[in-house]
Amino acid sequence: MGATLMALRDRPQTVEPDTAVQAATGPAPETSAAPGGEVIVHVSGDVADPGLYTLGPGSRVSDAVDAAGGPLPDADLDQLNLARPLTDGEQIVVGPPGPEDTAAGSPVNVNQADAATLETLPGIGEVIANNIIDYREEHGPFVQVEDLTNVSKIGDAVLADITPLITVG
Repeated sequence: MGATLMALRDRPQTVEPDTAVQAATGPAPETSAAPGGEVIVHVSGDVADPGLYTLGPGSRVSDAVDAAGGPLPDADLDQLNLARPLTDGEQIVVGPPGPEDTAAGSPVNVNQADAATLETLPGIGEVIANNIIDYREEHGPFVQVEDLTNVSKIGDAVLADITPLITVG
């Protein structure tokens, strides 16, 4: 009986691959990534070589800008959070319109705008602007304008006021 117990104790156990990875690394982060952990991003605007770029796991906005040949001399990098981790499928626009351009009628890209630019929109103050930024950093870029209703303190009335003034693309 002792030999049987030893044989059963030393028998290998079958472990599902996802369980083994989670046990070794902890739960998977809630970020969107291409197979292999890579991210594919579209870098456009004031960069030397705009286009699609595949970057490694943990890449940041600054890595995407560098991959596109770096910013052009007059590029406004203050509109970007260069330290933000990338999400698969997003677009990085270098040199987006600042608050002064918003007043002239250019739509605000809610996936790229900083808090100051978001605050130029009717009904969007400091708290809601920060809620928008926090939401997109946690959940990735907004796919459609209506997704903004998932942000705390944005209801149908606020969305109706800002819809003609914003874009997600």
